[in-house]
Amino acid sequence: MKARLEIKADILTAFIKEDRTEIRIIRDRIMNTTSSIVVASFAITAFFYSRQDNTLLNNLRNYASVIDVGLIGLIFALFIVMKRSLYYGRKALMARQKLLNDLNCVDDIDLDPFLVPEDTEVNITDNDLSVLVGFALLILVAKVIFV
Repeated sequence: MKARLEIKADILTAFIKEDRTEIRIIRDRIMNTTSSIVVASFAITAFFYSRQDNTLLNNLRNYASVIDVGLIGLIFALFIVMKRSLYYGRKALMARQKLLNDLNCVDDIDLDPFLVPEDTEVNITDNDLSVLVGFALLILVAKVIFV
């Protein structure tokens, strides 16, 4: 795209803001989904254990355990998918930041804000999300074992 340097910088700045917003949304989704599933697991177990009939209690415990195993798989699958989206969002953000940093006073450089950032390295790993999801999975596994 041929344009003045200021226009190129404005375009890249707008894309960078959108990338950051998308990253925040994905991070929030991971945190909210994980915590909601853990709370739902405890609510389901409380519902099953609130039944007064003792003959059904063992069957209800089995149902609660099966549901918890399914919720563990759901958390794991959603985390893998969302973490991948987060990784590629960060990769695009870093590529656009590099484009913005590489702009210089020469106006004849073509700008492609929709580049495919294959060689861009991501230096933010979001370990806090991995710890959160790991802790949630640990809670649910302990709940399946001990309840």
